[in-house]
Amino acid sequence: MKNKIKHFRNSREDMKVTQQDIANYIGGTKSRISNYEMGKRKVTLDDARGIVGCLKSFGIECCLDTVFPNSKFKEEVQQ
Repeated sequence: MKNKIKHFRNSREDMKVTQQDIANYIGGTKSRISNYEMGKRKVTLDDARGIVGCLKSFGIECCLDTVFPNSKFKEEVQQ
């Protein structure tokens, strides 16, 4: 799981988007985003979409496949 989230974390850090920015956007907590990044919690499909939306709102061109590039991710996302 950690490798799947690494790209998301790198994208976020490269564009100077904080965990708190994403948490605010999706209506969650900073610790939830941290848990996603550390692989302690599976990203829900709704949160994955929200994360992509947040990154886009900061001008980052991305989609689910670029932020979460592992094709197996789609099978592991909690519906």
